[in-house]
Amino acid sequence: MDNIKPWQIILFVAAIGVLGFSVWKFGFSSSVPVTDGYLGVDINTGELYNIQKGKARGVPFPVKHPESGDRVIYPVEQVEGLLYEIPAGFESYLTSDVRENSKLRSSSMQIEVVGEDPIRYVLMP
Repeated sequence: MDNIKPWQIILFVAAIGVLGFSVWKFGFSSSVPVTDGYLGVDINTGELYNIQKGKARGVPFPVKHPESGDRVIYPVEQVEGLLYEIPAGFESYLTSDVRENSKLRSSSMQIEVVGEDPIRYVLMP
């Protein structure tokens, strides 16, 4: 203990202070939003889905329908009431064939859903 120099003690105390501050600032705060799921709609039936990631690595939109296996579930945002809108980035997926069989409004990206309560859908890897 006789070999410890004053600057080493100061450095040690500063390191403990920085460590304590880091744990306090970043260890106990939850600034990252935790999502309860992603809202999606089956464009053929108008059914609303709460898509949970489960053990899957990510959510590949459009999502496969749990029964048919077709990629018909698109992400949506509520406009008002039962009217929802698909984000603009998905226009390329909505070809004329897909639009023809869907419940999308004529030329818009809006769809009226069947009910307000979404079906829970957990993706598997």
